[in-house]
Amino acid sequence: MENQLIIYPEFDERIERDYLYHVSVTQGARTETLPVYNHTEDSRVNRNPIDGRRADEFRRFSTFAFAGEGVRVDIRVGRDFHDYAVMPARKRFRHSFKDGVISVYLDRPDYFVIRLDGGDHTNLAVFADAPETEFPRADEKTIVVDRWQEVEGGVLTLTEPHTTVYIPAGAVLNARIQVLADDCRIIGRGAIVDPVGDIYRYSAAELDTGGVILIKSVNRTLVDGIHFLDAKAFNLEVIGTWEEIWATDNLVRNVKILSTQMSSDGITFCYYAKNSRAEHCFVYCGDNALVYEEYAHYRDITIGTTCNALYPQTDVVDSSAEDIYVFRADEGLINVTMGGENGITRSKDHVIRNFSAVDITFTPYFLFVEIPKSNPAVTEGDGLTVENVWLRKLSDTLTCDFYRNIAAGDYKVTLKNCSVDGILLRDITPETVGGAVVPAGHSFRYLTEGDFDPCIPSARETADYRNALNVYVGHWQIFFPEPIRFEGGEILLPAETLWRELRAACIAETVLRDGIAYVRVSDLTGSGMAKSVERAENRLILTPNVPRGNLLLPDSGIVSKYTEYICYASHLVTLREDGETVFRVINTFHHKSVGLFRLIGEEVRKYGAGTYRLDFDVRSPEEKPIRAAIDYSNRVAAERCFPLTAAWSACSLDVAVREEDLDEPKIAIIINGNGECAVEEFDVKHLSLTKIN
Repeated sequence: MENQLIIYPEFDERIERDYLYHVSVTQGARTETLPVYNHTEDSRVNRNPIDGRRADEFRRFSTFAFAGEGVRVDIRVGRDFHDYAVMPARKRFRHSFKDGVISVYLDRPDYFVIRLDGGDHTNLAVFADAPETEFPRADEKTIVVDRWQEVEGGVLTLTEPHTTVYIPAGAVLNARIQVLADDCRIIGRGAIVDPVGDIYRYSAAELDTGGVILIKSVNRTLVDGIHFLDAKAFNLEVIGTWEEIWATDNLVRNVKILSTQMSSDGITFCYYAKNSRAEHCFVYCGDNALVYEEYAHYRDITIGTTCNALYPQTDVVDSSAEDIYVFRADEGLINVTMGGENGITRSKDHVIRNFSAVDITFTPYFLFVEIPKSNPAVTEGDGLTVENVWLRKLSDTLTCDFYRNIAAGDYKVTLKNCSVDGILLRDITPETVGGAVVPAGHSFRYLTEGDFDPCIPSARETADYRNALNVYVGHWQIFFPEPIRFEGGEILLPAETLWRELRAACIAETVLRDGIAYVRVSDLTGSGMAKSVERAENRLILTPNVPRGNLLLPDSGIVSKYTEYICYASHLVTLREDGETVFRVINTFHHKSVGLFRLIGEEVRKYGAGTYRLDFDVRSPEEKPIRAAIDYSNRVAAERCFPLTAAWSACSLDVAVREEDLDEPKIAIIINGNGECAVEEFDVKHLSLTKIN
């Protein structure tokens, strides 16, 4: 086969980049660089204690295609680290490490993830596709997305059968899609961005379609190759019409899903859907990754999630999930839940086979069955069979429950061939598995049979790498799109990035290197660009001049730093009043704690210990209390309640940040209901964070 190395055109600059890693790919004598993207909003979710209960805010990825001779993907790391992992471990990717570069060798197209020091906040996904074979042209049945394309109202609705939406590599459709006709296709190597993420242009309250792609009551839809970015709803859902119309033979393959928010479920095959299939996909979302009911089939899916990896719900009949690779599942691995139709929950011919979770760092349980008592289970045949399972030692992942079944009725479970820490279990007891085993009277059996290799080599490799120079503004490490230069005894830093990170009022004298403007570190204090400079081994610590006024930088681009505190029960929208931006929190579920959330770790770590003051104005038609807090990973640093009135009222909260607090994995502002009474709607403006001493 002829060698092909296909470097996709870069996405529009509105798709955000990340510079912790610099990636290149080599085939034969040809080497090309790949951009690293991280287009997602910060989520308040922070379930993983092993990762320091950091807020979920990273979905880094690079993407390309190749055929013929194998390729080498080189990932240069821009920080110190002790060890790295190439995941999924069960796929046994060849890799090596030298001088700060992790090299991964691919003989055929596939998807993999890099993680440093067991921290999910460092994850980088690399998508190597097979080359496209079809490049449709626009006509009356074909929509071709051109670079960056939007749709009036934010939703593209397909009502004509045999319609194709082609999103070429590098192109972005900033819209949701509803498929309401048979034999439609959504294909290409471009991206779909959920427009609701742009809170300044789109209102989640007005654009509540339920999913980024909704395939409803139609047949033979194909979704192939697309990147899903920053969903604030289900990413992809196939669904019929209750008791009326089935959705049949719909296929999803080669898609890459990257989102952080709760309610951004990955691939959902819901009720009245038959022969729904997903093949060779990557799902890294903020809610349940694979959600399914009857007649659903998944194969070769790589999963990361801050929620559950597999979420079979209600009646599950003739469904399967095979070759599943989980690298993150912060709420659980398999959660069988919710009630079935007509007051019972049916379980029949449900198979989960070749399920690997050796790459996870934390998860509360392996298998949890929690059907409500109002819908007792009725099992036919073997019910649920889970076959060929690889797990880490449960104490390493802080997993309390190996298996717990609390369903009403008899939800029958058969487990075959389970390996824990590379050892095939001969029986299932709390002692052998290292966690609770609670069948609670349900039918449960364990078998060892067939050809099963229990051992998967650990993916973690020791590197003990020290970066040549780590640059910090205060306690905040910064990364540059361009290389740091060393000339004699002088250090040169990229001028534009440094000026922006320091919020400097002036800029030192610049010098050009390869067309890039640099500043000398020796000029930073004399020019007034930085307050002080300190070199400690391989750390360069720049103390910024604390700017007067608000430390909260305004949003730039289309991804806001502000998001919902309880996203599944509220909307965050913006208004313009008298030339000012107003944030409105709309309670959609009568929840007592909905509100507004913003990470401020960057601001606080840059400007150091001291007292910070949060100021804001608030109003509401309801006279109920509102709460403001500065929240750390495991505790509240400061909080205060304020009364709400129909008129704007000014609120203020001080927090004393100690030197040791600067290492908190999460530092955030929360303005929300006080947890005692639901506020249905309130507005916030003039948000400000200042350092007052």
